[in-house]
Amino acid sequence: MADHKNQHFVPRCVLKPFTLNNEDKAINLYTLRVDRLVQNAPVKHQCARDYLYGQDGVIEAELAQIEGQYGAALDRVREGADNEADLSTLRFFAYLQLRRTEMAIQRMKASEQELFQQIFGQEEPEHPSQNYYMAQSLKLCFESKESIEDLKVCVVENRTGVEFVICDDPAIYTNRYAAEKLKREMFGVISSGLILGMPISPKLAILCYDGLVYEPVNLENGRIILATTSDVEALNELQYLRAAGSIYFSFWDSRDYVRAQFMANRDRRIKEFAVFEHLIFVKTTKSGDIFRAGTAEEARKAARSIVHSYFRYPTPSSWISELPFGKAVTTYTNGSEAGHVRKEEWLKERPR
Repeated sequence: MADHKNQHFVPRCVLKPFTLNNEDKAINLYTLRVDRLVQNAPVKHQCARDYLYGQDGVIEAELAQIEGQYGAALDRVREGADNEADLSTLRFFAYLQLRRTEMAIQRMKASEQELFQQIFGQEEPEHPSQNYYMAQSLKLCFESKESIEDLKVCVVENRTGVEFVICDDPAIYTNRYAAEKLKREMFGVISSGLILGMPISPKLAILCYDGLVYEPVNLENGRIILATTSDVEALNELQYLRAAGSIYFSFWDSRDYVRAQFMANRDRRIKEFAVFEHLIFVKTTKSGDIFRAGTAEEARKAARSIVHSYFRYPTPSSWISELPFGKAVTTYTNGSEAGHVRKEEWLKERPR
């Protein structure tokens, strides 16, 4: 049983390429909470909690199989010998990583608590354990994995003198189309313009993107090449914005630069993950029911109301130049809360 106690929410196979000499023993980090740089910290206890997936080891064993597939795919990517199957493996792994971190379950828990307070005006009674939220998050991941299989996948090569960093909530989940074209922060896994990805080594990253919205330029052997520091910093910025407690980096000599980059982005970090909007029933007409925007207090007193919620995710201050909008952007929408989606049939039957 003791062998299963220390369970990682960012697996060691993800952190290994950033470790000293790629040996999976020691790693440099910047810890946000105490503003401290640490050289060669042991990897064993990074991004880990006791029995995060339960004490029976079942979920951890299943995740270990997926991590093995990821590790094999990563080796081929680093050798330049990857194939379509490897890219599909990396795409799903990035989506899984999005759903399995400590921050993922904190977002779920915080949203549930806030929703209860918004509706009933009081704190919710005792909550389930972190194991429950993790199991629910992983369940959602596997139930909705088909929703990301249409995303195009590219390996990103970093050819600059600045390396990729990685944090303890490393999966990139953002949407340039929503931010710049729609001027809204709400989006989901089926939304047009979704970008999903993750740094996979100091010199490599994976990006999964909506091919109906974005079109990479200057591909080399099917890979996106980053040749400017600003492009690397645009991807690194998402790590600084997402980090819960730690940012990891390869070379100790870059420590002051890493800290300075975090400090430059610190004020833009999201403090409240969930947004709640209340609609108060006004009247019924021939065209349907009419609602107006209202407060939580009004919603609690109203005979009929609707509460709508969504998660907020970081938006970088700049985007990589090598993945611009395509010449012909295609989206599907019917004007409903589903917004702009990548497949028309999703407007009728939305993936979970």
